[in-house]
Amino acid sequence: MAVKDKLELERLLSILEDLERMYQNGEIREETYREMKKSYKSRITTLQDRIMDMEQPVAEAVDDAREALGQASAMMAQNVNDLLKNTMRLLKEQLKTAGIEGTARKYKADEVIRLPLEDLSHPFMVKCRVEKGTISVVPGMGSEVVCTVEKAVKDMLGEELARKKLDRIDLSYSTYMHDTVRVMKLSPSGPPSTSVAITVAIPPGLSADYELVVEHGSATMEHVAFGTATLKTENGSIEMRDCTGGQASLDTETGSITLERDAIEHCTLETENGNIKAVEARGHTFEARTEKGNITAYESYASSTLETELGSIKFRPDNDQHSCTLSSELGSIKIIVPDPTDPWHIRAYVERGAIRNDTPLERRMQGDNTILSSPAYRDGGIDISATTELGSIRICGINDEC
Repeated sequence: MAVKDKLELERLLSILEDLERMYQNGEIREETYREMKKSYKSRITTLQDRIMDMEQPVAEAVDDAREALGQASAMMAQNVNDLLKNTMRLLKEQLKTAGIEGTARKYKADEVIRLPLEDLSHPFMVKCRVEKGTISVVPGMGSEVVCTVEKAVKDMLGEELARKKLDRIDLSYSTYMHDTVRVMKLSPSGPPSTSVAITVAIPPGLSADYELVVEHGSATMEHVAFGTATLKTENGSIEMRDCTGGQASLDTETGSITLERDAIEHCTLETENGNIKAVEARGHTFEARTEKGNITAYESYASSTLETELGSIKFRPDNDQHSCTLSSELGSIKIIVPDPTDPWHIRAYVERGAIRNDTPLERRMQGDNTILSSPAYRDGGIDISATTELGSIRICGINDEC
């Protein structure tokens, strides 16, 4: 029953994503979108509550059985993907038959805002809020901040009415001083079926603070430096690549979060239904939490906390001085050991599952915990605590299929 509920939950979440995309592209009307979204969210909430409260039967897990289960899960995932495609195809056909869907054309109009900066060392902040669309922060040129806003509408009522809708999009742009900080604020609003894509180009040498909020869409930062960065979305993804900063807080409800090649001193990532991925990330403290998604972290932080309720965790420390806590309720945990001669100390605990070690690390019991360590560990090094209730824990080498 638990597996069936999880598969049904994945199916409903994927349908909700496609429904959101269809609405943003103007393929269905707003009232239809609202009604269907409410219905699917109600079913999703019911399933989530049932999964969280369910008492799953205890099964004695052995290594061979887990390998077979992994192969079966891959086949099952493929079947689910095929089912989702067929479901969305039938949904579109039903909408078209009901006269809800029609041929829509997309119309666009660009607007550019330039803000010259006399002193790049002066405190500066970018605040953007978008209801439907995207926000991207990228490196620019010269000594001015350049905001390019692509206004778009997908409409079935003809070009004249579409252009009128574009004209009604209000950018709500302003600049002002808050204490000693110069703030650039952009908060567009417009009629239904409109969206905006904002690209903020930052001049070299400017380390600003950022507050980026997108309700339906994605937020991205690439190749920029910052003091603090707060990125929030409801249904879209968040990505940060090749950035350096002091403190980052990335939060999304149903989207995924990705970090790549970032150097952020303190980083907090949170998502409810999405996955979290951090690759070549480094800094001092790193926290990643998701309720129903998976976490993949290959990072070089001094201290890390990775938590998920229904998902799995895959972790690899890329430095030899690391303190990490890994926790999952119903998912599995995999720890990759690149070099077993480094100072390793892993404390693993499972309530109803198995612990498998495919490395030369020495294994022993300490109360209810399984300890895996290397001779090089002397109260300092790579210290990991891994806990799961109904899942498994596996420690493997860098070349293993883990």
